[in-house]
Amino acid sequence: MNTFIKTTLMTILIFSLSIFSAQNTLAHCDTYDGPVIQAAERALEKNDVNLVLVWTLEEYEIEIKHAFEETIKARAANPKADHYFFEELVRVHRLGEGESYTGIKPKGTPIAKIVQTTDKAIETKSLDEVFTLVNKAMEKRAEEMLHKVLAAKNYNQNDIEAGREYVEAYVEYTHYLEILHNVAEQGIGFLHTLHGEGGASTNGDEHNAHSAHGDHHEGTTISEHDSHATKENGHHALNHESYFLIIGSVILGICVFICVFRIISKKKS
Repeated sequence: MNTFIKTTLMTILIFSLSIFSAQNTLAHCDTYDGPVIQAAERALEKNDVNLVLVWTLEEYEIEIKHAFEETIKARAANPKADHYFFEELVRVHRLGEGESYTGIKPKGTPIAKIVQTTDKAIETKSLDEVFTLVNKAMEKRAEEMLHKVLAAKNYNQNDIEAGREYVEAYVEYTHYLEILHNVAEQGIGFLHTLHGEGGASTNGDEHNAHSAHGDHHEGTTISEHDSHATKENGHHALNHESYFLIIGSVILGICVFICVFRIISKKKS
């Protein structure tokens, strides 16, 4: 199996795994140990909704205030009231990030080392550990790519396959460093541009639909929340999963076609 086919199959595998892990990769605020739930607990304890409004977009203020008021009223009689509010807050926060709500992860859920380090930097007012961690990861990967390019560079000009392996390594190397540089220079917005997204603003249709739903939600009680949340969460999850699956299917189809084409071509030659 030549390098191109192995790389193609590896790309398919990585992309397939990313479909199922993408929702968790950036998940930090949807855990009981995360800052959103901690803010919600303080807000309920002090009866101050302003402590959580900062974690939502402005268009969701009415909805969160309503959920907060319902929770405050029901806390004494309903032990699940707090959880209802946590779900509403995290769901709306995730929606503002352009992510679907997949539930609240329990205490002790593993959090990426980089996330722990960035949180620690806020407390220590120093990015030294962050820079060390990030630079180590970037340098290791960049060095590996550079060595791969150098190893393939001096190929026989008559060996087309070897030449393609060099080009493949070169493109991967330059694109990796270009993306790193652009993200460092332009911020996370570059990734949204790269993927044709506009961050939270790209969910305009979802926002509008959700706002239209707001009037109905005003009359929703905590006891009705479970069935309502299940349907709505499924709707948001479907939108994101469908997006990934469509892209994945297209890439998979192209990769399979190229693999089959190259195998047939080699047999004929």
